[in-house]
Amino acid sequence: MKAIFFGLILFLGYFNANAQDVLYKCFVADFQHRPLQGVSLHVIGDHGTVSDSEGKIIYRIKLPAHLIFSCLGYKKREFSISSVLPGFDTLYLEEDTKIMGDVVVTASKHGQNINEITQSMEVIKQDFLVQTQSTQVQQALEKLPGIVVQKDEVSIRGASGFSYGAGSRVMVLLDDMPILSGDASDPKWDYYPIENISQIEILKGASSALYGSAAMEGVINLKTTVASDSPYTMVKIYGGFYDHPTKIDTGFWAKQTAPRMLSGVTVAHRETFGPFKVTASATFSNDDGYRQGDNSQIERANLFVEYSPPKNNRLVIDFSANGMEDNGQLFLFFGNVGDPYIPYPGTTSTYNYFRWHTDLSLKYYLTETSKMILRTRYFTTINDNNTNQSSTAHVWFNEFQYQNQLFKSGLAQTDLTTGLTYTKTQTLSDSLYGNHGGNNAAAYLQIDQKFGKFTFNVGGRIEANKIDTLKLDYAPVFRAGVNYHLLDGTYLRASYGQGFRYPSVAELYAHTASGAINIIPDPTLNPEKGWSSELGVRQLFGFWGIKGYIDASGFVSEYQNMIEYIFGYYPPDPNSLFNLKYLGFQAQNIENTLIEGYEISTALEKEMGKLRVSVYGGYTFVLPYNRDSVGKQLSVPYHEYLSFRHKDMVKANLELNYKKYGIGFYSFYNSPFLNMDQFFINLIKGLGQNNYWMPYSAGFVADLRISYKISKAVNLSLFAKNVFNKEYMEVPGNTNAPRNYQIQMVWEF
Repeated sequence: MKAIFFGLILFLGYFNANAQDVLYKCFVADFQHRPLQGVSLHVIGDHGTVSDSEGKIIYRIKLPAHLIFSCLGYKKREFSISSVLPGFDTLYLEEDTKIMGDVVVTASKHGQNINEITQSMEVIKQDFLVQTQSTQVQQALEKLPGIVVQKDEVSIRGASGFSYGAGSRVMVLLDDMPILSGDASDPKWDYYPIENISQIEILKGASSALYGSAAMEGVINLKTTVASDSPYTMVKIYGGFYDHPTKIDTGFWAKQTAPRMLSGVTVAHRETFGPFKVTASATFSNDDGYRQGDNSQIERANLFVEYSPPKNNRLVIDFSANGMEDNGQLFLFFGNVGDPYIPYPGTTSTYNYFRWHTDLSLKYYLTETSKMILRTRYFTTINDNNTNQSSTAHVWFNEFQYQNQLFKSGLAQTDLTTGLTYTKTQTLSDSLYGNHGGNNAAAYLQIDQKFGKFTFNVGGRIEANKIDTLKLDYAPVFRAGVNYHLLDGTYLRASYGQGFRYPSVAELYAHTASGAINIIPDPTLNPEKGWSSELGVRQLFGFWGIKGYIDASGFVSEYQNMIEYIFGYYPPDPNSLFNLKYLGFQAQNIENTLIEGYEISTALEKEMGKLRVSVYGGYTFVLPYNRDSVGKQLSVPYHEYLSFRHKDMVKANLELNYKKYGIGFYSFYNSPFLNMDQFFINLIKGLGQNNYWMPYSAGFVADLRISYKISKAVNLSLFAKNVFNKEYMEVPGNTNAPRNYQIQMVWEF
């Protein structure tokens, strides 16, 4: 018996001596060298882990081991290993054409499959940006269901109208950090390096519990492409011209003797140099514009570097810098619907804009399932013009974040995300705003629980905000959601989230005039607060060689103190004599609003030999009520509906590819404004005649594109945008671009 026991001890000792405990490191990507987040690594006899936002997996295993890699939307891959490389292994997964499901991070700040999140979300890939010849991010966003862009102001599901560039209810992130200006709190679309963006995630609904002020109606997160092992270079050149509008035969266009041109060139490069992953780009564009006093010239450069020390692979350091100069003329609004390409007298200006930012991010993997992240960003916007409305704004953003997989066993998994943020802003302006400083601090926490077919999340945030000597405002908010995988390919979801937004410096202090419009400050504005909820279902399908999904949701939002610009007489002293300079627009709080509606979207794809057909689109129905109007005379500001919203929005995109040829078609329709300021109806000649503003604000535009792949590296595309040359009014006094033709050449090698 002793001999048997002694032999067993020797056998176990021999087995343990050969079962080497090592740290396995790999980088997971698709065949386009794009990092894949949320890839599951299962080790036979162990639990395993998932890849992070850079596609990296760091996990301790015992050799020899059998590894299984899986990710929804990609084919499973498995193999055995008996040794590991000293650095990161590179693993490529092949897309599974029978399944659709992107991995996203915006919903919970860590990787999730889009089908399993608790709110509606859209995802834009780099291919879509190139196919649609989008030179700025908002040009791609407006092609998605439920999203409207009005003179660069983005609205999701009717939660925002036109606010003259002051205050965004949609938070815009670049690599998970806010990138809104410090004075107007608005996005600068021409500044974002679209050529280096791998994925854009659009989260619909109140998201303030995770992202704070300005995330009342959603979040747009721009993700930079990280270099892979294979060098990549892209050169894009485009050029084109505007066609004459159909109904304009006098005025501005009748005097044009030379074509109104637009052109641009972009160079982007990604390459790995030892432990450094480098992404860089430079772009130049020129647009003569299609209106008098409306043109721009943009120069922009971008650098992103990721570094992981060879002797400490648990640490990842990211650095980025971006700079831009934009100069030209700015068109504010027209004065006559008979020739909407001529500005209202005294409203144009010559400008010179500078923007730049630097980032530093440190990620440290404490264990295979937990990490700490420290992020910091400095962002400057400088606006110079010839109308005495110049301003400079600085933003310092800092965040500490901790993520941990608290528990994982079988079908159950618990993830924790918590963090602290601190933001400081400074605005310098002589006459437009004056000089102001702001401080914002917040703490947030979210728990994501997965159990079998259920996914739950619950979270909260407390945020404190102060500008100058105004009172300190606190905003505690809460969110919760559930997703249930009911049947094969059927996902049900429900969510509730509270939202808030602090007034921007522009809304509080802007004091200016342009043409017949006066903007009057109101430092007594209250923050916007409220909630939104959603019920939705997503059904994936695959039959007869067709793969795709259909998504349907109903939503309700209710907000108090919503900030809208309202025309009126706002003297500092009600007893003072009448003075025209106090007659104009001022940001006002609307005490009670309700926005409700529903949305249906779909995407499908079918391959028939060498022919591939893709269809994507949706319909959104919105009713934006102004509850302050109940029992009152229907006039500004007591109209039944909030201003500048559309009730019906339809989007459709079709793509056909056969061998080296491609044909694409995009179209949208927006119903007329439900409400419009009476001031503009009276001011702009022709808008009030037979209520012409109503059909004039209904938009229907279609774009056509044709492409030919000259070689493996070179693709040639032709575009006819607004191919039917339709004209409509996007916002008061601003009409859309007439038909224009463009040619684009892209080299990728």
